[in-house]
Amino acid sequence: MRRRPAPSSHFEAAIPALLALADHVLEEWEASLFDELSMAFGRLKPVIDQHAGGAAVGYLLYGSCLRDGVIKDRVIDLYVIVSALDGPARRAVPPGMQNAFLPHVFLLSTPLAEGAEETAVRAKVNLITLTDLKHMVTREAPDRSIWARLAQPTALAWAKSDDDRRDLAIIIARAIQSFVTSTTEISDHHAGSTGFWTDGFRESFRAELRSERTGRPDEIVMRDELRYRMVGAAWQKHASLTLSRRAATVSRTIARWRGKLRHIGRLLKSAKTTQGGGEGGIEYLAWKISRHSGTPVRLNDWQRRHPLVAGIWLALTLRLRGAFR
Repeated sequence: MRRRPAPSSHFEAAIPALLALADHVLEEWEASLFDELSMAFGRLKPVIDQHAGGAAVGYLLYGSCLRDGVIKDRVIDLYVIVSALDGPARRAVPPGMQNAFLPHVFLLSTPLAEGAEETAVRAKVNLITLTDLKHMVTREAPDRSIWARLAQPTALAWAKSDDDRRDLAIIIARAIQSFVTSTTEISDHHAGSTGFWTDGFRESFRAELRSERTGRPDEIVMRDELRYRMVGAAWQKHASLTLSRRAATVSRTIARWRGKLRHIGRLLKSAKTTQGGGEGGIEYLAWKISRHSGTPVRLNDWQRRHPLVAGIWLALTLRLRGAFR
C-alpha cells in the first residue's frame, strides 16, 4: 500500500482532502511516459541540468505533448523547479527580472539523436523556485494560470529526493484545490462532472491571451474525462465544499484583465531570452501563435535582433487581426 504523502518538515500542513488529491497525483505519476516522450526528455535532461546548475528539485512535464502523446512539430512543456536562482539558473533569467512575471520562460533545443540536427526536440522551460511555486498555486497568487495548468495531468520526469517528490505532489494537489474552490464560484456543475472542469478552464483562459479556438477547454477535459471525474470525486469525498456565489462579477473581470496584462508581460520577458540551441523566445512566440491560430507569422532579421520591440509589435498587430483573444 502506498504511503500517504504527509508534508515534510519544510512544507505547510495539508488537510485530508489535499492529501487525498496528492495520492491521486502520485498514482498518476506512476504511469510511465510513452516511449517517444521519454526518449525526448532523456535528450533534453543534460541541457536542462546545465541551466539548473545543481539547484534542481524536480522536473514536471505537462501540456499537449503529454496529453496527446505526440511530440513531432511540437514544443514539450516543462516546469524546472529549483531550490534557488543561483549560478546558471540566475543567468537564465533576464537581469533585474528575477521576481517579475513568474515563472521565467525560455526555449531549449537539442537534437533528438546524435547527428540528427534536422530532428531537434524543443522544450518550453518554466523555471521557478520551489518557494515561489508553493505560492503561485494558491488562490492568493496574482493570476490563476499556473494552478490552472498544473490542475491538468502532469508527469514527474525527475525528482531530487523522495521528500521533494512528496512536496511536489502536494503542490500539484494544492493547484487542483485552488482550481476547484475557484470554479465552485462560477459553475452550476459538481466537481465530479466534466462540465465543472470545462467551466473552470474556460474562465482561466479568459484571463490569458489565447490563440486557440474557443472549444479548447472542452477538448482538454474530454481527452482525460475519467481522470477529471475521479479527481473531482476524490475532492468532494474529503472536503466540505460550500458553493459560494459571492458578488464576484467585478472582481473576476478585474482578475481577467490583470491576468491578460501579466500574460503580456511574461510573453515580452520571454521574447528577450535566448537559450539552448540559439532559439530565442520571439521564435517560440511566433511559432505558438502560428500553430494555434492558423495565422502565419514570419519574422525578419530586424525583428530577431530586437525581440522586445518585435514582441510588442507582434502582440498588437495579431490582436487586431484576431489571432488571439
